[in-house]
Amino acid sequence: MSVDKTSTVPLYIQIREDLRRSIVSGKLSPGERIPPATALAAEKEVTVATIRRALQDLTDEGLVFSHVGRGTFVAETIETSETRTSESARDPKPDTRDGTN
Repeated sequence: MSVDKTSTVPLYIQIREDLRRSIVSGKLSPGERIPPATALAAEKEVTVATIRRALQDLTDEGLVFSHVGRGTFVAETIETSETRTSESARDPKPDTRDGTN
């Protein structure tokens, strides 16, 4: 997928969603290494910072993980925001701010 630089959707979101679709569809397999940010930036004709922002969002969502010096990989177990939300609803953490728990 190429990015649409005329779109009102920020470039990092376009790239993030393209990578998310590739992961969820199985085009990128669990454990598979994602190309380096510099290579993706050159391919998409965007800055490395734009790629890093997209990858950071996917990391925060549990779809990918990074190892310094090794690269970024598709997570073995895909944890989505919906999964985290439903798990939180089943096992809520007690509110200990008032000191009563």
